[in-house]
Amino acid sequence: MAILVGCIVLIGWTLDVGALSDILPGPVAMNPLSAIGLLLAGVSAWLLQDEHVEGRERWISRVCALVVALVGLIRLIQVLFGLEPGIDQFLFSASLASEAALTGFSNRMASDTALDFVLIGGALFFLDRRSHRGRWVSQYLALTVFVFSILAFAGYVYGVANLYGNTSYIPIAAMTFVVLSAGVLCARPERGLMAV
Repeated sequence: MAILVGCIVLIGWTLDVGALSDILPGPVAMNPLSAIGLLLAGVSAWLLQDEHVEGRERWISRVCALVVALVGLIRLIQVLFGLEPGIDQFLFSASLASEAALTGFSNRMASDTALDFVLIGGALFFLDRRSHRGRWVSQYLALTVFVFSILAFAGYVYGVANLYGNTSYIPIAAMTFVVLSAGVLCARPERGLMAV
């Protein structure tokens, strides 16, 4: 689902078809960098379905997971320190500027989306690694994303903007993060939290 959503949004931005880049209702379409993050996280999760995957597939999945986490971390640092222009404004910058002029909202990656990318990237990267105490770090990270995303999805369903948007009311792709984090949790059902 994450791969599909990411591809549809990127096709929408590439072909300038607003209906495709606006997956979830809100004042602005999904930011293209968010779509790339979802696409890469989906690829990483897809490659890690098999616990015994080795070699090139494992390497590609880890690189994708690191890129997802790094994009989220860079965006969070930019939000914390007020750095401009943001990393989320480099792709399709002309289309983003014209959309901002049209809607009155700047299309930025929301800080909660960036945090979800850091957490889900970490969950994917550490999927088969245990901490020194024997805990499966990946499951705790994915569970955190799952809880955040369920709250955001409940906000969409019940119309409570404070649950899914930041101060400028930019919604996140909550359902995609729910499915993605559930996929990471269910990838190794015999371990850690999922075994309980």
